[in-house]
Amino acid sequence: MLLTYLNDQQQTQYVNTAIHQPYNIDDAKWWVNRASQADTIKASKLDGFLVGCISATKGYFEYSRSAELGY
Repeated sequence: MLLTYLNDQQQTQYVNTAIHQPYNIDDAKWWVNRASQADTIKASKLDGFLVGCISATKGYFEYSRSAELGY
């Protein structure tokens, strides 16, 4: 489902260019691996289906009082 969604230009026209086009299975595996290492991650579901995730990764050094958010 993720591959279908991220390869649909109508769905991704406003998403930043960090998402490769075309989006392939290796891209999806990288995203799942990276997101699973976040300090905090929560899934969003609608009608029992995963519709998104939000994560926060604590910063280091001068950024130690902040976090990088990912959605």
